[in-house]
Amino acid sequence: MSCNRPFPFPAALDGKRYFTHLWSDLHVLYGQEVMKMDKNPAKLIFLTGFLGSGKTTLLNRLLALLEGSRIGVIVNEWGSINIDAGLIEHAGKDEIIELSGGQIFCSCLSGSFVNAVVKLSSLNLDYILTEASGLAKPSVLMEIVNEAEKRSEGKLAYEGMICIIDASRYLVLHEVVNAVDEQIAYSDRFVLNKTDLASPADIAKIRDILGELRPGYPVYEAVNASVGGEIISGRQKISRTEADPKYRGWGACGRPASCTVTPKESVGRLELKAFLSAAAAFSYRIKGYVPLSPGGELYLVDCVGEQVKIADTPAEEGRPEPSFVVIGKGAVPPSDDVRRSWKQFLDAGIKIS
Repeated sequence: MSCNRPFPFPAALDGKRYFTHLWSDLHVLYGQEVMKMDKNPAKLIFLTGFLGSGKTTLLNRLLALLEGSRIGVIVNEWGSINIDAGLIEHAGKDEIIELSGGQIFCSCLSGSFVNAVVKLSSLNLDYILTEASGLAKPSVLMEIVNEAEKRSEGKLAYEGMICIIDASRYLVLHEVVNAVDEQIAYSDRFVLNKTDLASPADIAKIRDILGELRPGYPVYEAVNASVGGEIISGRQKISRTEADPKYRGWGACGRPASCTVTPKESVGRLELKAFLSAAAAFSYRIKGYVPLSPGGELYLVDCVGEQVKIADTPAEEGRPEPSFVVIGKGAVPPSDDVRRSWKQFLDAGIKIS
């Protein structure tokens, strides 16, 4: 049975004015509760993985998958200059904070990192994505997360750590650098990257090791860090693993040291490539911008061991000054090795710091 009688508005008010007054009263009564319900805490997700494994590429993949969300990004660089922050493609209008000169799980930067997270958590963001340094040692992860959650007063929710692994180099690296397996031990899901550069037998061995270190956690195989939305939108098993003393120290090679190289003039592409190939013998990672002749435009160089890449097109305007970071394989900065190899292949002057 239907009723066609008009809604009994008060005599002194027409319908439009009645609903305006009603909404005003509801807003006064329930406005604060509604605001609390609308403001979900920002989801804090870490990205980790050893030098050159593909973290920045993965970060850009995730930013594309989260298109339409409000996202804050923290980028942590081991070296004194932050190159990766300039390579973020989908940051849009949201916040980017750069932390350079160490790793966020060390006392040298952990305080600055917590301050950055607390600041971002106050901006009503949906996600805070943190790209950790390739040399991150996250055994103190939960101490830092707990402090950030406490100080953010309910505006932050830890959603785990994604570890990206270079399938072509992992079996060698994990034998000599403690940080490689330490990053795995504190992560909740894994991207086994560069599977096109590894044999099926090596991939199987890596999966076995992951199964021993982190049984029951998902592994996604990828080329060029191509992943689907389930890595962030699915129901994830989040670990809050406490610090394990077995990961103290850096391993047989010690704490890797780095230096920054600034070319004083343009160089030839072929000569630069020869230098970068030779530098693989004493470096884990080389990344930055170099001016190429004849025009002097800056080109990105991105080297992981024997994998040498020089961009085909010059960098956009506004990039950093021409310089690149070399992260060596030992506890002493590789300045002498850089200078010796540079002179062997290039005539241009350089400044090393």
